[in-house]
Amino acid sequence: MDILQVLVLVFALSIGVILLFHRIRMPAIIGFLLTGVLVGPHGLGLIGDSDVQLLAQIGVVLLLFTVGMEFSLKDIGRMKKPLFLGGFLQVFLTLGIAAFIAVQLGLTFQQGIFVGFLIALSSTAIILKLLQDRGEVYSPHGQIVIAISIFQDIVAVLMMLFIPTLAGAESSLPAALWVLAKGFGIIAAVIMAARWLVPRVLHTIAMTRTRELFLITVAVICFAVAWLTSSIGLSLALGAFLAGLILADSEYGDQALANMLPFRDVFMSLFFVSIGMLLDVNILRSNLSLILLLALGIIVLKSVVAAATAFLLGMPARIASLVGVALAPMSEFGFILSAAALSAGLLTAPLYGTLLAVSIITMAAAPLLFALSPRIAASATALSNGNSQQKVRLKGHVIIVGMGTNGAHVAQAVKSAGIPYIILDMNPERVRAERHKGESILFGDAIAPSVLETANIREARLVMIAIADSKATRYITSVVRSVAPKVTIIVRTPYVSEEATLRKAGADYVVMAERETSLELSRVALSCCGVSQQKINAFVKSIR
Repeated sequence: MDILQVLVLVFALSIGVILLFHRIRMPAIIGFLLTGVLVGPHGLGLIGDSDVQLLAQIGVVLLLFTVGMEFSLKDIGRMKKPLFLGGFLQVFLTLGIAAFIAVQLGLTFQQGIFVGFLIALSSTAIILKLLQDRGEVYSPHGQIVIAISIFQDIVAVLMMLFIPTLAGAESSLPAALWVLAKGFGIIAAVIMAARWLVPRVLHTIAMTRTRELFLITVAVICFAVAWLTSSIGLSLALGAFLAGLILADSEYGDQALANMLPFRDVFMSLFFVSIGMLLDVNILRSNLSLILLLALGIIVLKSVVAAATAFLLGMPARIASLVGVALAPMSEFGFILSAAALSAGLLTAPLYGTLLAVSIITMAAAPLLFALSPRIAASATALSNGNSQQKVRLKGHVIIVGMGTNGAHVAQAVKSAGIPYIILDMNPERVRAERHKGESILFGDAIAPSVLETANIREARLVMIAIADSKATRYITSVVRSVAPKVTIIVRTPYVSEEATLRKAGADYVVMAERETSLELSRVALSCCGVSQQKINAFVKSIR
């Protein structure tokens, strides 16, 4: 079957499956996985494994490339603690516990260590896709999840090189060290390219005003860096992410992102289809109870360890639980590790098939886990010990939730007016730094009533919720309204479509970035065209 036939068959079947899943309100990712099961060699046998693997790899590369373009090297620099400390704790705690349990269940010590490898890794592609779809990439838990995922991608290379040692072959430690050295060299080259080379190249290309040339140049940067990292033993995904970082620090990042998004969505669907094709329905049918039990156990184990890791990083219970849920699914890189272990004789064929099925089940469960995460987070907050800080003695004050750009501006405004205020923020390092500056700030999650009580919410005149997480904003609004029914609540949201939901939750005023930006643009445009201020004000009033 040629590639055109494969694409037509996969997308035609996907349309029907995704339409069905949309009507029954199930995530599209599960629909793509089911499509893969149907068309794959273990289903109807319409398509072989090799027919879509290349396209699936392109999908992963484009996903990580676009995610990298949404960050910058400065963002990564601020993520040092969750990246290195958080990643180290999550990977090696999960590995150790999983290996111990595997040995107790009857596997050899070497097999137990390898199973620990598989369970310690999480699906970067699925996690980032879900975070993007939910608008949570820049949320506190999204930042920690991405940092730990990057660490996992780096460690996965060492795991691959360590497989021959576990299988009894010659030690691969020198090879691992050599790959690490080359990896650091690649990262150093990426930093230099981001600062000096790529901006000059893109400026030269942009000056031609040729859209096709610009698009091809961006694609070459993406796939060249991904190929370069893959050629020295690192993952394609990590290389694509680094390529995205290169463009993120240039003035042409937004245009590059807009050009690549349509291609990413098409190829990503093929990635999820390819994962579904790996599932052997016969193994699943004959060991259904065992596979489901193992998948549930792994999800619980990974969630608990990842949540504990976030908690050790200083995050409150709600953020820690969201991190735990996000990192629960096993990794697509595990398929590569498992194939290598099978070839090396470390795994038997039945064990390989079982591990593969368990991995896919945890991936299929990821959208459902994300959907349940707000409830899980709320329960974790309710079970936490609350806030031990001393209750503030302010009255008639303003409570500002979130010390980001918006929160800082509001604090500056009320301070200049002589109005007392207190800030609530969940970034422990930011809280510590602002306290040293003399800022009135407390560490705590505003979704917890005990934290609001510490801020003396019953005596406050106003609560300003200025965080970027839309779902958290809605939950905090509901909690504030239940604790202090008479307090005035102002919230910010990116989208007009969320106004009704936030007002229903208890918000008195909803400031929508989408509307305010459009109004300001209209105001400036009319002013530049010579329209009188009276008419401009009338127009703005009519829109409001």
